[in-house]
Amino acid sequence: MSFKPPRIKEKYFITDGDIEQLITLLEKEALIVPVHTDVKNAIPDDPSDEIFLACAVDAAADFIVSGDRHLLELSEYKDISIVTVHEFEEKLARSL
Repeated sequence: MSFKPPRIKEKYFITDGDIEQLITLLEKEALIVPVHTDVKNAIPDDPSDEIFLACAVDAAADFIVSGDRHLLELSEYKDISIVTVHEFEEKLARSL
């Protein structure tokens, strides 16, 4: 695969091989969720983030794991917890 987003490489200090493995994993395992839920005005400061809320609702997700400030400020949406990667790792570790 030739798609290698430089922003991801620089931000997370990962190799081209890591990116290719992640893309392959996503291609094989990702669940495509058609979005039908209307969440307009849920995030007035950044409406472009609302697609993540709609997708999580339609997927019946338990969590949204994000580093996005606008999403994290909500902390929860329709019983879906919005957490950082670190918080999610902690929750996973406690559940083992």
